Amino acid sequence: MTKRANGEGTVYKRPNGSWCAQVTVTTPEGKRKRRTVYGKDRQTVLRKRKELVRQVEAGHAQSTRRPPTLATYGDQWLGETLKSRVVLTQITAATWNSYRDQWKNHIEPCLGHLRLDALTPQIIRNWQVTKATENSARGKPFAPRTLQYFHGILNKALNDAVQDGIIPTNPMDRVDAPKVPKRTVDPLPASELTLVLDGALDDPLRPLWMLLLGTGLRVGEAVALTWSDLDLKEKTVSISKTYGYLPGDMTLDAPGKRPRGPKATKTTESTALVPLPDVVVQLLAVQ
Repeated sequence: MTKRANGEGTVYKRPNGSWCAQVTVTTPEGKRKRRTVYGKDRQTVLRKRKELVRQVEAGHAQSTRRPPTLATYGDQWLGETLKSRVVLTQITAATWNSYRDQWKNHIEPCLGHLRLDALTPQIIRNWQVTKATENSARGKPFAPRTLQYFHGILNKALNDAVQDGIIPTNPMDRVDAPKVPKRTVDPLPASELTLVLDGALDDPLRPLWMLLLGTGLRVGEAVALTWSDLDLKEKTVSISKTYGYLPGDMTLDAPGKRPRGPKATKTTESTALVPLPDVVVQLLAVQ
């Protein structure tokens, strides 16, 4: 009989007719443990053993502890991993809050009962199909960009699970992200623009509407502006802030209590000096 190589393991048929394979691994404490896989036939067990041996050789199968469910891991990921990144300014509090909301509403309800090592590409594809055929809280199908966002959040979580040694590989590496079709932006025709301007004549926020129409600023950028950001003589506006969540209470049970207000733009690339049209300068000059 040929001697088995180290870590190759054993394969045998059980009394109940199923098959079993075992592979020896070394724990972080230096102890020798046996990892076991089961299957209905020899071919299934050999395939599972091959994957287990591959994990052993890659150094990913040292732990004998079973991975947690996605729900349990999600609480740790949101409550520890992502919170630490907020503290280290690697992500914003608004990003953390958004990830939490999407995780609790769209990822955990569908996949939370599964252990991380039970997630397969097909299960994830089925989840994608479920989300693509559901309606949002507004009663409309989710936009492709939103579906892509769900995909990205789950992918980030599972990548972190790989980095932390909880699972050997990320099953989403073999799952395509939803595609977002390219959109063309059609500016308002002159007739509709006139209607907007006429409708804003008696609106106290008319300067804001004119600023948005004349510059193309995001609403959050415009709302965060102060008079010191405007240079009416040079006909420019400096964009360095946006309106959003401020750092504050980030507990999982009360994320919405964090205050909102002006804050620095997310990236330095977002900072810009934007020219002001003459009509906007004239309107602001009399405010």
